[in-house]
Amino acid sequence: MPYRAPFNWAPDAVVVVQRGATDAVSAVKLAAAYAVAKTLLPGGNALSATNRARVCFPAGGYDFGTGTFTLDANFVDLEAMSPGLAAPPLPADQEWAGQKDAVTFAGVTWRPAATRIYGTAVTAAINEAWVSGVVVQLANDVRLSGFEIANLHVIAGAVDSDSGAEPVGGFTTPIKACGLLITATDNSPSVYEKMSFYVRGSGLFRTLSDGGGAGNADSHWCRFPVAANSALGGTWRRCVANGHAWRVKQHPGGNPGTMSGLYEDLVAGAMSFIGDEGPTVTARFYRCRGTAHYNYDNADSYEKNDADTPTPLPGYACFCGCRSFSGGIGSSAYFEDCAAGDHSFGMGDASIQQNSGTFIRCRAGKTSFAGTKSGGNKADFAGYAEDCYALAGSFGGGSANSKLTGTLVRCTIIGNIEAIYCYGAKIRDCHITVTTTGKHGLILKDGATRVLNTTILVLQGGTGVPITDGGLGAQNVVAAHCRFNNAANDADGIAAAVTNLVGTPANVCDDDLAF
Repeated sequence: MPYRAPFNWAPDAVVVVQRGATDAVSAVKLAAAYAVAKTLLPGGNALSATNRARVCFPAGGYDFGTGTFTLDANFVDLEAMSPGLAAPPLPADQEWAGQKDAVTFAGVTWRPAATRIYGTAVTAAINEAWVSGVVVQLANDVRLSGFEIANLHVIAGAVDSDSGAEPVGGFTTPIKACGLLITATDNSPSVYEKMSFYVRGSGLFRTLSDGGGAGNADSHWCRFPVAANSALGGTWRRCVANGHAWRVKQHPGGNPGTMSGLYEDLVAGAMSFIGDEGPTVTARFYRCRGTAHYNYDNADSYEKNDADTPTPLPGYACFCGCRSFSGGIGSSAYFEDCAAGDHSFGMGDASIQQNSGTFIRCRAGKTSFAGTKSGGNKADFAGYAEDCYALAGSFGGGSANSKLTGTLVRCTIIGNIEAIYCYGAKIRDCHITVTTTGKHGLILKDGATRVLNTTILVLQGGTGVPITDGGLGAQNVVAAHCRFNNAANDADGIAAAVTNLVGTPANVCDDDLAF
């Protein structure tokens, strides 16, 4: 039966691709169909946001080689006739491992989508803006649905892993690669549904300014499944990618760019979502997660939680995270039911970074939600978090340089190794534990912090106090209906230099309270 256009698409709005004898010939036919679609006048009218053209193409591979498939026309959309997603890896002895287009690394296999546009396009110079990808979107308003975009470029002299190291003698070929590269100045009208994105050797750290030669200070991640030069927006639904996906501005220097739009039900590998160069973030994320299951080609610790993380969580350094630093998250950013691993949801750096976003039912590992990895970094959680979970050093914790100025409601912070420094923080119905001897729960830096119906437990038998001034001098606090421990060290759980402004606080300090 011949392919029929969807009921809401007139026949004069659709171009159907015929596959060729090889994937390379199929790519030529796809590009030709796209060129025809740009000339269509559906219903006799010019293409517009409400009068669109669509290119429909059958399952199979479309090999663009070292070239690029450029999307340069607004209102011309691409749709797979057999839509589907790439799938998590399987052991090498299972059925998908023998598939012709499967790519296997370290015993696991990326199972590609039924419909796949792929190639090996690369860019040589690391200090320049991205200029190449397998698919490059120049147009502002396009819709992509149901297929995979994959960059299969192989790096000479390097393994396909995120090892953080260059091969002996340096790179001798260009390595900067991207699957879908968005260079449009404003792709906010665009829609991407049920899409898969893949790049071989995602991330890959380097310290070279060109294809070879001596290393320099321009160290950089440079292989990304989907990224944008300066602005990433649009609507994204039910998409998957391997590591370092949905990032903005992946070259040193210049304007860090912006990330806006709507992101729903996305799954990606480590270090995905937003990036670490501090783009202005106004995006909204729903049910998005970083997961180790999509780190197909990366077995190194860059793609896993730190070894000392007590409770493994997937998706290392996602949502404006990094191994050591990242930018801030603005007050317009919103995250709901999202999950990631260590060093996620914004981190501090040498100049204090503020996380002012809203987080609902989100989970992360340690040093997350404006956490700090090292004492020299600074962060401020100034946002709103509700029903969230994190490990040590999160929500402005981790060092005396960082702070909590925002609001936590029904949040859990497990295993802190440093106190949280509070500046007018609002903490309600939370659970906070400290596991390092002599470390406090909260250190008050002004008289405006409020702590209500919250459990704060320090290491029993040590010198830690649940709420203290930290030796800084007299402080005030509003603390009521709370539960503390280590009564042998401080009978009421609040240091003597701190005045509780609640006359009858109904707090409990009980050494039998368990972590």
